[in-house]
Amino acid sequence: MHIICKNSINLLIFISFLCSDTINVGPDPEDDYTTIQAGIDASSDGDIVNVSPGTYNEELSITTAITLNGEAGAIIDVTGLGEGSHGITIGFGSPNNIQYVDGIEI
Repeated sequence: MHIICKNSINLLIFISFLCSDTINVGPDPEDDYTTIQAGIDASSDGDIVNVSPGTYNEELSITTAITLNGEAGAIIDVTGLGEGSHGITIGFGSPNNIQYVDGIEI
């Protein structure tokens, strides 16, 4: 019985990986979204949000288990957004929600 449960969990993790989406953010008309937060809002656990080079004037809130991957030159600039702007706020909905942020300058 324990072997079946363990194999079922491994299968669910594998299926989750297969079902993840890649969301592209950037100014190009072929990108899915023009703001990073819109890409994050459209994502689900396991998804990858790729951010094209450019300066994005926005604050981000991440509450799902995603990978936020910035290409070289992707910058989040909170200058002018008001006092108390944080750049990226990561909320943990559960102990299993792990977010990865890589390659983005804040």
